[in-house]
This record gives sequence, C-alpha cells and structure tokens, in this order.
Amino acid sequence: MKIRIPSLDRGRFQDLWELALTELPGLTREWTNYNPADPGVVTLEVLLFLLDILYWRLDFLDEEEIKAYRRLLGIPADESLSSWWRKYLSCGAAVTPGDLERILLESGPFERVYLYPDLRAREVRVTVISSSPIVPEKLRQLEREIQELGLRPLTLEIRLEPPRKTLFSLETRLYPLPGYPGEELRQKLTTALSRYLSPLEGLNGRGYPPGRPLYLSEIYACLEQTPGVDGIADLSVRVYPPGRFDGEKILPGEERFPELLGISLHLEEKEVLPCP
Repeated sequence: MKIRIPSLDRGRFQDLWELALTELPGLTREWTNYNPADPGVVTLEVLLFLLDILYWRLDFLDEEEIKAYRRLLGIPADESLSSWWRKYLSCGAAVTPGDLERILLESGPFERVYLYPDLRAREVRVTVISSSPIVPEKLRQLEREIQELGLRPLTLEIRLEPPRKTLFSLETRLYPLPGYPGEELRQKLTTALSRYLSPLEGLNGRGYPPGRPLYLSEIYACLEQTPGVDGIADLSVRVYPPGRFDGEKILPGEERFPELLGISLHLEEKEVLPCP
C-alpha cells in the first residue's frame, strides 16, 4: 500500500497572492492600483515569494530538524508539526483585521465586531456590539491587554468604541384597521422599525451594519407590514446631525447606526366610495 506523506507546503504563491488581494481593500482605501508595476505590489510579491519558499522548505525537514523546531516553537509532543504550523503560523505573523476580529469575539462579551483600519491615523477603530451593556472601562482594559500582548495589526493602535448612532424621527399619516387604538399602533410601529434596525437582530437576523443607508422604501415596507396598518397615507422624515436625508434614504454617516427617536402618528379614515 502506498503511504501518503503529509505535505506542509499548503501555501502556493498564487493562493497567497489571491488571499492578499482580498485583504488589501480592508487595510487601506487609498491603495487601489494592483498592477504588476506598482511598487507596493512588487514588495508584496517579494514577501509572498519568501513565504512560499518557507512553506516549501518545511517539506524537507529531517528528524533532527523537526525536534529542533519543536523545542524552538514549544510544540506539544502529542501534536503534529503540520497541524501546529497551520493553526499558529498567523500568530507569529502580523495580526490581520480578520485575526483581530476573532480575537475580540473570543476575548469579550461581543456578538459582532466591525473594524475600520485607518493607516493615516495609525489606528484601527472598532465598533463592538453586545446584547449586554458595554462598560467603557472594560473596553479600555481590553485595549491595554491587546496592546501588551501584541495582538494587533503591525504599527496600528486599537480603539474600541460602543455603537455610535444617528437619530431620526418620523411623522406619518396612516389608515388603521378597526380595533387598533392610536397609542397601541404607535408602539407597534416603533417596535417593528427598531427591530429592523437592531445591530444584532436587524435585516432578517444578520444585524444592521454601521454606515448602511436606510431607504425610505424600507421604512414604508416595515410600517405597512405591522399588524393593524391598512396603508400609509403620508410619511416625512427628520434626521439629526451628523446624519442627513437626501429624499430617498437616511445617510447615518460612516461607522454610525440609524436609530429611531420617535414616531408622530396621525390616523386617517379611508374614504368609502359608493358603488356605482
């Protein structure tokens, strides 16, 4: 029977290059030219070439070199070198935004994490979402722990922040169904729209992301689907700075969540036309 020899050479150059291309837009918005003549692309290709060679060289380790690697890296005796290398290689390299996201989700009581790398300011701004109240001092403590352990993108500082919000209010005239008093209907409308905008449960459970515009058509659909509503006669929107309304959508601003401040409700009766 032919013995299958495990290969540590899991990182081919082309695969590494394609992975790098998916990471670059999240690291810097200014760098958009990825043609082969770009100096940054040339530098990146050199680094990926060295990493490819490193992966390839691992397939030629003899027994003594493997033992030396185990002692140097502190690999447990019951864990294979190949599995350890695949699991922990990124820990010895610079932390990527994806690594930092996983670190934060594992370190804190957070359900969602949004990262905004800013190379000019030399920082990564992070919006953390939690179902429990976020204490600012806990965020500062977690920041210090990340800095001390070096679990951050190279040369960048970490700044953790709770969700920042852009407030807006609605004034609507609608046609109610019989048996739905105005105050009860207003509460139902507020609950339905607030649930749609929830960073944890909004957008059908995916969570409403920061910076995403809220379209007027979405507001209409959310209100019209609320039990007790027979139709919307009119709707006006007021957005408070720093957000704005362009006539079709609410623009909350970068890193901000739209949040409903209140609804002013006016009930109308539908005109019943006589049968001809």
